[in-house]
Amino acid sequence: MKWQNKGHEFDLVGSRFVNPKKIVIYGAGDLGTKLVQTLRFADCVESFIDNDPEKQKNLCFGKKVESVIDFMKKPAGEFIVVVAMSAKDRVWPMQQLRVFGYREGENLFDIDAFLNYYLPIYAFYGWNKLYFHSVGITVTTKCNLRCKGCLAFIPHNHNRKMYDVEMFKESLDSLFQHVDYVDIMQLSGGETFLYPQQEELIEYIGKNYRDKINVLYTTTNGSILPSDSLCESIKRNCVTVILDDYSDTVPQNIDKMKKTIEKLEQYQINIDINKVDEWIDLAPTTTDNSHLTEEELVNYYTSCCQPFIELFENNLYSCNYAQYAMRAELVEDSENDRIDLRTISSASELLEFRMGYTEKGCLEMCKHCSGYWAINKNKVKPAVQGE
Repeated sequence: MKWQNKGHEFDLVGSRFVNPKKIVIYGAGDLGTKLVQTLRFADCVESFIDNDPEKQKNLCFGKKVESVIDFMKKPAGEFIVVVAMSAKDRVWPMQQLRVFGYREGENLFDIDAFLNYYLPIYAFYGWNKLYFHSVGITVTTKCNLRCKGCLAFIPHNHNRKMYDVEMFKESLDSLFQHVDYVDIMQLSGGETFLYPQQEELIEYIGKNYRDKINVLYTTTNGSILPSDSLCESIKRNCVTVILDDYSDTVPQNIDKMKKTIEKLEQYQINIDINKVDEWIDLAPTTTDNSHLTEEELVNYYTSCCQPFIELFENNLYSCNYAQYAMRAELVEDSENDRIDLRTISSASELLEFRMGYTEKGCLEMCKHCSGYWAINKNKVKPAVQGE
């Protein structure tokens, strides 16, 4: 999206939240309980709605659980209701509340729309809080695998590095001078367990900013056994390990992966085994969108819906994949594609940048990228190894 009224792009939507209403979560199941944890940066959750009589007998995260019938005895529109159920299960609850006078996009939201679009605006205009859904940090571009379809473009990177931990500390300080809460922060690579200063970085985050982060992840391909002290640090600072399971294409690492899992389990570390059937191929060396007009590139970037940003050298990059491509020298670094946290003019400008606004309305990478899942038809088998 292209800036037209910098610092005020969300004023109209935000005006709905200027007098902040408390949130009632419809659904006290897994999605609802995850949502209340995401919202802990503000005292904004009033209660739960759930039609399970057993759940109504108890509090959920200290909040009352009531039936929809009891909830409807209250004046319509007194709260914002977020329906935290699967797409299939939320149909009738949404209809119940519409009939009762709640208006979708104003005081009624399904959880996907709320989390992916409205929550940062609600937090900023209603509670004066700058909330980011996610922030990525790439600690190293060195890796012990040679994945052809690597989305960090490491096979193309001929200057792979272990980045200085002091740079990340300074960048985190710059970030949290402005940002009140990050739902997901992820340390990635390359292979993070090769990074010699990972423990120091985790301890710094834990000491200074862990209360400002809901979920802290680190990733690994499972082939590097973490040290005892690193495991202790991961456990102590409530870090979840995302372990990418490439056993189908890298069978030689199966035994190493099993040993890594055993060690992480020994330390009672939360593990998220990530095994997927396919990757997208961003194809930066073969994609040519130079024929697109400026307006078409803006529409291309907006349609991409790529959700991840990257923190590096006191800058936030609007797209992590664009930043990976810059490191691999596949595209040129562009001031349009990043924002310097040391010189931003306003918190509203930073909010808008995080939600996709730039001066040009697109990124340099858009000319060389096949896009994220919403528009990308290039699928490849995960972790196929090159020479």
